[in-house]
Amino acid sequence: MATLMISATKLIKDTALSGSVDNDLIHPYILLAQDKYILPVLGTDLYEKIKSDINSGSVAGNYQTLLNTYIQPALVQFAFAEFLPVLRI
Repeated sequence: MATLMISATKLIKDTALSGSVDNDLIHPYILLAQDKYILPVLGTDLYEKIKSDINSGSVAGNYQTLLNTYIQPALVQFAFAEFLPVLRI
């Protein structure tokens, strides 16, 4: 399974999405936003390092600060923007 830098739960909690949205529908848009917006800014090496740390549960120090303070808030908004056009109300 692909590594997500945010959870679907975080996306729902931090945006106008409600709990009635299926998490499985959200995952592809989180991945799309990561690849489309976060990867070009971080570069491949840093992007892969952070994903590797997330997978191993060892994100710490400056990487943790980068992830929590900058990447995750931006990714929430990018993923929401990608998901919004396909959301059925």
